[in-house]
Amino acid sequence: MKALVRIALLCVTAPALLAAELSSIETDDLRLLYFDPSETYLTPYVVRSFTNSMEQQRKIFDYEPSEEVSILLTDFTDWGNAGAIAVPRNALLIDVA
Repeated sequence: MKALVRIALLCVTAPALLAAELSSIETDDLRLLYFDPSETYLTPYVVRSFTNSMEQQRKIFDYEPSEEVSILLTDFTDWGNAGAIAVPRNALLIDVA
């Protein structure tokens, strides 16, 4: 079942992968993956939003992540959506609208 999902995801994303290059920005808490150049303009805002959120979570909940959080920023469709995964790694998937 997982293999079918991966194949379907690859078929959907393959055209975008051919047209753009996957780039990354890393901080102490964050690994941001995005497609350059189409999403480069969003990266400062994503990094700052994540940093602000992490500061508040540390302050309010005394939360300290065990590893850096990975964020995959995509723009493959005309609607936005997001999801979070905790197993096996902390990750956020964000679709740009």
